[in-house]
Amino acid sequence: MINQLLAGRYRIVVELSSGGFAQTYLAEDIHRPSAPQCVVKHLRPPSDDPYTLENARRLFEREGKILERLGHEHEQLPALYAYFEENGEFYLIQEYIDGHPLTQEITPGNPIGEDQVIHILEEVLEILTFVHGKGVIHRDIKPANLIRRSCDDKLVLIDFGLVKELTSPAVNSQGQINPTVAVGTHGYMPIEQFHGYPQFNSDIYALGMLAIQALAGLSASELIRLRDPNNPNTGEVLWRNQVQIKPKLADIIDKMVRYDCHQRYQSASEVLADLKNINNPVIINWNQLKRWVRRPRRLMFAGVVGIIFVILPLIFYKKVPQAVTAAYLYNRGVEKIDRKDYKAAIQELSEAISIDPKYAEAYNKRCHAYLMEGNRLKAMEDCNQALQIKTSFAQVYQAYTNRGIARFSLGDFTGSIADYTQAIAINPKHALAYNSRGHVREKLGDKKGAIADFTMAIKVDPKYAAAYINRCLTRSNAGDRKGAIEDCTYAIKINPNQVQAYLNRSLVNFRLGNYQRAIEDSNVAIGINSGGSNFNLGEAYHNRAIARLALGDKQGAMEDFNQALRANPKDAGAYYERGRILAGIGDKQRAIADFQKAAKLRLEQGSTQGFKDAQYQIKKLQQQPTPKQ
Repeated sequence: MINQLLAGRYRIVVELSSGGFAQTYLAEDIHRPSAPQCVVKHLRPPSDDPYTLENARRLFEREGKILERLGHEHEQLPALYAYFEENGEFYLIQEYIDGHPLTQEITPGNPIGEDQVIHILEEVLEILTFVHGKGVIHRDIKPANLIRRSCDDKLVLIDFGLVKELTSPAVNSQGQINPTVAVGTHGYMPIEQFHGYPQFNSDIYALGMLAIQALAGLSASELIRLRDPNNPNTGEVLWRNQVQIKPKLADIIDKMVRYDCHQRYQSASEVLADLKNINNPVIINWNQLKRWVRRPRRLMFAGVVGIIFVILPLIFYKKVPQAVTAAYLYNRGVEKIDRKDYKAAIQELSEAISIDPKYAEAYNKRCHAYLMEGNRLKAMEDCNQALQIKTSFAQVYQAYTNRGIARFSLGDFTGSIADYTQAIAINPKHALAYNSRGHVREKLGDKKGAIADFTMAIKVDPKYAAAYINRCLTRSNAGDRKGAIEDCTYAIKINPNQVQAYLNRSLVNFRLGNYQRAIEDSNVAIGINSGGSNFNLGEAYHNRAIARLALGDKQGAMEDFNQALRANPKDAGAYYERGRILAGIGDKQRAIADFQKAAKLRLEQGSTQGFKDAQYQIKKLQQQPTPKQ
């Protein structure tokens, strides 16, 4: 392509790099008087069939707009001048950064001092704070993608992984992204990204590995060999024995490269806050303090010691930025949520919000805590607040998802579907929103739409047992009993202790007339759930009761309905069926009492037909003549 003219203005000068379906060239813009240099990225889709090409075109358009916005709004990201298509192939024209890659500073066998590494970390984290705030994950942080700009010595972050996604075999003939194809570089890539599910803190992991490489003077291939040889299953990185640095810095890097992304730093700003504490220690004028302490006539020794212990914490506290205090309270709140202490979590998160009223993450977590406490209206308020704050796509996604749950609980099914649809538009690769929307559609009687959503959830996450369980029941309700059995069975294969899978399969077997199998599934559910959720236990006894009743075992059915109602006193169906058994054996008064409870519960639950059925049974019994004594 050397000397080739693209779009009538960009002349290719030299190839900079090449690999797979993408090449990078240095070019000149001949439409401008000085013919300034620019970078051309030539991207070819992995297949030339029309469907793949059309979807790659749509993806290219979307990613081009993202890169244009990022480069326009931050000086340490290359500007995007143009993006266009020629002959079924795609081109990005970007700013040429005059400088040298960080690979010239981080070289094998030449460790870098910790002060310089801290400076690199802070500079890149500032960029990542901006990038992540726009809802974008870089996916390929490494020394080669950081250019030290000649004019001001600032680092510029180049070569976003989202462009590589377009040219990887991950784009299939249906125009979807195959999550099993990873985008990134081995040695810097965390496990979740390797499996195709990058998170914002996947970039933090990569930057942590870059810091280890710089401090220890390692090559990229040597980074891969830092896994714990005595316990390869943990995936943790063992590196501290290779360097001598401040323990605080080592602790920060350790947290950046934790194997489990949930134990890692959750945001670039969190890492920055901890690094600032290393670089900005509290300064105390010890000479002045000594002169003050030497006044024996005014202060007793014990008093001095007491004052020191009172004043020093205050000095430290005043040096801590409000954002750090808010983050500390936020983390305490998250810990309380993990321990299911939702009331205490709400208190901690409320304090964080009082310090920083624009703390979207805190509103989202408090919304979750309110949901778990059953306070749906408060949860709605917090989700609304989170959505009004200009924040990352991840936080907006979380707010819509949480509000969808709250709206569903409040009976606003249409609003719930709208929120889940917004969440899916923001993150189409997250199975939870599809599964949740499918559940609402099932409630509204839209079986076809529900099955489509559960299927999408499974496509995004093939091991998502909840989606199989939900699709199982919906398929059964739609008449596809064979498909339903297959779904529940596969959910059990994923997790043999999945109670709801056995419960749903028990119900499908009952509908198929396989009453003994229904009883067997209910038995397993009861065994697993012993001491667990009363609701699930009640459902298990209910399912076994109706199967026993179908086999003519009225006594066994009666015992199971009794157990079901002990576990769940609001099981209207159990009252109704027990009432029928009592009516059949001539116990008229107890039967009427059960039908009355069933009618009341059906009315409360919004089931008009269920209420009418119970009322009909009551009327029929009341019209029967009372047997003579």
